[in-house]
Amino acid sequence: MQLTAALRRSLLILSALTLWAGAACASVGKHIASDTTVAPGDTLLIPLHGRFCSVEVTAATHTHSLKDEATRWSIILLDNAGRDIANAQLSLSGDNLSAEESSRKICANFNGGERSISDDITHNTGLITAEIRTIPDNMVELSVGNSQYTSVGLAPVSQPIAAIAITSPTELRVCDIFLKTEPADSPEEIPALSPDEITYRLSASTDPLEGKYEYLDSDTDTSVCRRGGDYSIALLSDGNGGYIIYYLSGAENNAGLWHTGRSKGHIAASPIPGQYDLTWLDSEGLGGFEGAYAGFSPVPPALVLQLNFPKEHTIMRFYKADK
Repeated sequence: MQLTAALRRSLLILSALTLWAGAACASVGKHIASDTTVAPGDTLLIPLHGRFCSVEVTAATHTHSLKDEATRWSIILLDNAGRDIANAQLSLSGDNLSAEESSRKICANFNGGERSISDDITHNTGLITAEIRTIPDNMVELSVGNSQYTSVGLAPVSQPIAAIAITSPTELRVCDIFLKTEPADSPEEIPALSPDEITYRLSASTDPLEGKYEYLDSDTDTSVCRRGGDYSIALLSDGNGGYIIYYLSGAENNAGLWHTGRSKGHIAASPIPGQYDLTWLDSEGLGGFEGAYAGFSPVPPALVLQLNFPKEHTIMRFYKADK
């Protein structure tokens, strides 16, 4: 599924629900949607900011017909460019929702492999529960079932999973989505965003700290480090009280390593009110800034983001510009 500009305008973006926890090692699971209706042809897009572990979706189309084309809906794993990595298509078979249980089946197609599964189809609801999870050897597995899971098949994963799309040609009732991710080890592992996606998410944001920030000034110990450029950056919420820093422009050293939308760093909420733990990639794409932290302060007429690097005796400041 290529995410065109026209399709992006129809997306239901859950930008506040992205997951990235910085230093944690255990996977993080969260219910991120319930009783959500997706209009015919629209897409419910869930961006990821960590390593995908699994997603469990329970949904049904708003129809009493059990013809495959009337009840079909999809879970699609996407890469950074919006291309399909794996596509699971779910539907029901049978004459109608009051058919005998033995005649009702869940039909699943996963990357070209099809399987029909006899399972409990909740009376007059047509709900299907499906799970896609990572398994060893860079593979994902689709399982479906309401009373118990049955494996449908496997698909290879050759690119990092950047987002999950849920869509249907008819109106879809999404009852529950449970997403589990494993926090990325460094900003380098956070999927890049396209300039259009950054613009779209900022235009829809109500978070006063999210936005575009321009380089203001710095105090740098040049015997220890040097400034990589007059950066423009964007901050987007990670859904856990922190913010992901995306590079926009301004790189002077190693400019070829940096493209708009690449992750430049992350600020994570800390126990100290108003202070964030900072992870930052230098101009060579390397981290390792021990004890770095960040904070916001109002400097009329702008909000200022200050990045502090104690070991390097360096401070950088950015002011918030218009979205």
